[in-house]
Amino acid sequence: MALFFASCNQMGEHVDTVVLTYKDNELTQEDINLHFANISSTTDSLEELERYKRSWLSKQIIITEANKKLPAKELSVKEQMLQYEADLLYFKYVNYYIENKLNKQVSIAEIDTFYNAHSDILISPEPLIKSVYIEVPLKVRDAYKIRYWVRLGGKKYQEKLKTFCYQNAKVYDDFEGQWMTYGELSKVTNISSERRVWQGQLVETQNDSLKQFLYIEEIIEKGEIVPREYADKMITEMIINLRKKKLQNELETEIENKVNTIINH
Repeated sequence: MALFFASCNQMGEHVDTVVLTYKDNELTQEDINLHFANISSTTDSLEELERYKRSWLSKQIIITEANKKLPAKELSVKEQMLQYEADLLYFKYVNYYIENKLNKQVSIAEIDTFYNAHSDILISPEPLIKSVYIEVPLKVRDAYKIRYWVRLGGKKYQEKLKTFCYQNAKVYDDFEGQWMTYGELSKVTNISSERRVWQGQLVETQNDSLKQFLYIEEIIEKGEIVPREYADKMITEMIINLRKKKLQNELETEIENKVNTIINH
């Protein structure tokens, strides 16, 4: 980061060097120093200086054109600025009030209660899948048994499948029984997220060295109610947003009461 310094005259008085002018406006070295004091030290100083000078000049041109061509009513921005400042302060104070009073802890009991009462609004925006993914080297001769055990199902055959995979598979992942989207699933498997699948399907693919199996245990289709175990994050966000709205309403009521008190005094 380059450093810029203002110069002094022979009497030791501060002299602020003018770097750029447009009409009656000046961009000084001090302006530039203040700008660089507020940006990252990793920024390329020469590129940033050029960008800043161009930005300053562009604003001066626009302001000059506005003063020449805008109607007088449009040039009077004082009232607009005061209103903007009031709106901004209102917005900041509401956020400050909410953040200082907001309880962000949501219990499992609260999530259960919300799910049971409002499951009809907890709609999945995309399909959710519960699956098992297996990768087996092509040299494993009995890989065909995976297809057999998966389709038979049941605890007995699940144990046979797990035992076989622990001994022979490069990957065996049931994702701890979690629900996943197509996109999430495609990131951890070699199965394209664009491929259409259905419940009970065994998707098989292979490359030069591996055979891949993706068993679709369950599917929640887009537009269906999300399962309880997938809804935690969604419900937590909803509960916290409801708390925020309640706090905002409390603040507005408090302000309204103060207004009424002043008016009726």
